[in-house]
Amino acid sequence: MVRPIKALVLDLDGTLLNTLEGLANSFNRALSSLGMQTRAVDEYRHFIGDGAARCASRCLPDEHSNNASLIEKCVSLFQSDYADSWREGTEPYPGITDLLAGLGQHHMPLTVLSNKDDAFTQEREPSRTRKESPSLKKTG
Repeated sequence: MVRPIKALVLDLDGTLLNTLEGLANSFNRALSSLGMQTRAVDEYRHFIGDGAARCASRCLPDEHSNNASLIEKCVSLFQSDYADSWREGTEPYPGITDLLAGLGQHHMPLTVLSNKDDAFTQEREPSRTRKESPSLKKTG
């Protein structure tokens, strides 16, 4: 017996939103502030996905990748920059806003899951960019 889908849980970064360029730009500004070589945006495809500290460790030069105080400084610079610039280069993947609108018209309960702060996640949720956005149930 096939059970009907009762709700959907969707990941934000990399599933609903293409955040690669925005994350890379903010980490590169952090690296520049530390006097370090920046990385190509495409390199960040291999750095992101396990939290800011792991990304900082991966984007720092190899000789600094285990330096806890430098990683912490890089993360702090990144977070400060990204809080102000996350919209830069960040957009829903093609078709996502229409998908969310269609699911909303079918009254499909949705929630967005992220490892980011809840208020920050809610601000970035893709349907907030539409006038007729589907309502999403928020997790706390």
